[in-house]
Amino acid sequence: MDPPKNRLDYEHFQLALNDKKIDFRVFCDLRFMEADQNKRTSIPVHGVSTTRLDDFSKESKFHPKVIYLEDIHGKRILGCGSANLTLSGWGRNQEVFTFREIETKEQYNSVNHFFNIITENIGIDERLPQRRGLPTSDQTWSFVHSFDDDSTFLDKLFADSRSHDLMVWTPYLPTDLAKFVIKLKKEVELDDLHVHLVPDRVQGQYISTSWNDELSSLVDKKALHFYDNPTTRHENVELCHAKVWKLGSKLAIGSWNFTTPGSNLYSNLDEWDVNSNIEAGFILQEPGSWQQAVGKPISMTADNFASPELLEEESLQVPELLSFDIQVLFDWQKQQYTFAGNWNEGSVDDGYTIKIPDISKLKFPNNYLW
Repeated sequence: MDPPKNRLDYEHFQLALNDKKIDFRVFCDLRFMEADQNKRTSIPVHGVSTTRLDDFSKESKFHPKVIYLEDIHGKRILGCGSANLTLSGWGRNQEVFTFREIETKEQYNSVNHFFNIITENIGIDERLPQRRGLPTSDQTWSFVHSFDDDSTFLDKLFADSRSHDLMVWTPYLPTDLAKFVIKLKKEVELDDLHVHLVPDRVQGQYISTSWNDELSSLVDKKALHFYDNPTTRHENVELCHAKVWKLGSKLAIGSWNFTTPGSNLYSNLDEWDVNSNIEAGFILQEPGSWQQAVGKPISMTADNFASPELLEEESLQVPELLSFDIQVLFDWQKQQYTFAGNWNEGSVDDGYTIKIPDISKLKFPNNYLW
């Protein structure tokens, strides 16, 4: 069918999904849901609250870009990369995304664990089923995510690697890049690690972090290098949003930015940072050289870096996370509303009003929902 354009088209789209028994769901950070668009209810869009996840906080962001596909014959495809489910992500930005068939027990178990935690967070009963008969064997890729209790993304990337050259494509950088690089080198126990960055440049010119003496020192010591994007940029592309990490024979493609929350870097050595983002992606076996993925070296001077004012202007404005979650269901047969909620932080406040289409104001007393 053609892409939906109006409300009636969306009704037909929803009927087609139901008739073909296609279970189509979208999971996103609760703070970035936009409920004012046409027929947002055509497909279930579930908001994930980071405050309801163990080992994360309200400062964390639900940031993975993962697509799971399974057909009626049990064939399973996983896609990971940097592209958000937006027009910019799939039509305007320079992104990286790849798909792999799930072939081993380890791969499926990791995917299963990832989605089961998400569905538990949003309070739905659906789970990916247990699959038997998948082989336990050597694999050319692994699915890595922030819900893994045994090891982090950086643990897996640097495990058994002898390389001292890390190459990263990243659209975002920490405010104090030098501090981050020094901390990274300590965590991975590589004092002679050389970091090679291909950053997106604000306004096509400025690197999105501040210049300081510590950063200058890392550049002078050849511990940190910056490069132009090696590809020819289309005139309609506004942002290189790709996140790519290359270390030795390993290639990571996913949602990991070169930042503390984005890389899940520990707050202290061997101590998980509860402000880490929820991230995910592939670590693939790729023998190619990191040098194939960089352009010309960038001459490093203070003029190449963004001013504090520009960084503030370009910073992401994250909507405030409310102290509670609430779900409103309507039973068409019974003509009945059902309300369910969770109060996540602080004491219960009765100063909130719920507005629904046929009842102008519905105010609950303390503890009615919670």
